[in-house]
Amino acid sequence: MGEIVDLLLKAKYILTMNRDRNLIIDGAVAVDGDRIVDVGRRDEVEKRFRGEEVLSYDKAAILPGFIDAHTHNSQTLLRGVITDHEINIPPIWLRYLIPYESLLKPEDVKLISTLTQLNMIENGVTTFLEAGSPYPEKVAEAVKETGVRGIITPSTIDVGNVPESMKISTDEAIKRTVSLIENWNGRADGRIRIWFSLRELILCTQELYLKFKELSKRYGVGVTTHISEAHAEVEFSLERFGKRPIERLHEIGFLGKNIVLAHAAFLTSKEVKLIAESGASVVYCPSIDHMLMAPPRVPEMLSFGVNVALGSDGGFKTGIDILSEMRLASIIVKQYYGFPFHDRVGIPAEKFLEMATINGAKALLWDMEIGSIEKGKKADMIIVDLSRPHTTPINDPITTIIYAANSGDIKTTIIDGKILMRDKKLVHKDLEKILERSVERGSEILKEIKTYISLTRRIK
Repeated sequence: MGEIVDLLLKAKYILTMNRDRNLIIDGAVAVDGDRIVDVGRRDEVEKRFRGEEVLSYDKAAILPGFIDAHTHNSQTLLRGVITDHEINIPPIWLRYLIPYESLLKPEDVKLISTLTQLNMIENGVTTFLEAGSPYPEKVAEAVKETGVRGIITPSTIDVGNVPESMKISTDEAIKRTVSLIENWNGRADGRIRIWFSLRELILCTQELYLKFKELSKRYGVGVTTHISEAHAEVEFSLERFGKRPIERLHEIGFLGKNIVLAHAAFLTSKEVKLIAESGASVVYCPSIDHMLMAPPRVPEMLSFGVNVALGSDGGFKTGIDILSEMRLASIIVKQYYGFPFHDRVGIPAEKFLEMATINGAKALLWDMEIGSIEKGKKADMIIVDLSRPHTTPINDPITTIIYAANSGDIKTTIIDGKILMRDKKLVHKDLEKILERSVERGSEILKEIKTYISLTRRIK
């Protein structure tokens, strides 16, 4: 009769994203507790296992949950505030994002993070790497409640022209992060991990870079930082150090396998090679990168063996939607490399799926447990409905998912073996309260931001 397990998933396609990138037709996944105990052809898995609960989809694909390797949990209430006109006036992160974060209270961060993580679940994002948040313990509290998997980092700024409320001393930045690691790392059944974060080369001392690198090795965690995302940053680095940002990080021995570099848009070929040699990962955030920066050298990075993951960069301008990021990137890369090189591939569709799953897991140092559908790994999976007119016929499931499907086709999201969205319905008990309060608080914060900007302009 077969061994009884908690959950049996059956679907037309299983995109395992394992080492061999196996695609299973008419497949099944057996889940017991928080782990995958078997994956294979449906008839074979059903001989060995019976599910207490069975989810069966004739025209759907089971994928590993998407990994957002660069996001800002607390910026979502700015969605719709930063218009195209505002985007046109740089630097947006100094004009809006940093001041906004300086106005947030602890309860705001808990509220916004909950909203953000529910946004992730509905779009099939099961794991995130926080870029740096005020009140990171509140992000952690949200993770405990929503059920997502996340690496949380505090926002660390110890120098620069930012609101004083955002700035702390170098020693305090170190103490706060170490305390966060000691109190939160590994909690929520291992779904919470804590890393170090450096906001920006312009906003962090060299001492902080060196100390965080040292401490990351001691605690066995990673470090993430924004890098090479603006002309001003490159110019700052050249003036201060006589080297470009990546060259400087290489010079001080900062780069390495536990380093995640967000954006990395303004790079020379030499810098691409330095990243590749170091083993550091890069996070490509298509929507924001192409809206505000130069097109990153992603094909070149991949050709040199750089591990490239995908990120949303938070919800301040777009939805946290990694599937949409994949499609956007695939189109832009074709256009950018199509002229003048007449290269209509640039990056094949399957590579974007790797960036969103196993590459993201590798960047987050979590690839032994997540990022692919394999026996023994965590049961983090999504089910994509392919039965609609816009996804019919399915001649190639990967091409169909990247170019024809959308996040609205993600029916079910499973994290740690728990169904957090079933047939498009989020299971969070306070969903309506969260949505209502987010609208109210968003309006209040917008008024505070406008007052702040007005006062700043008068002072200048």
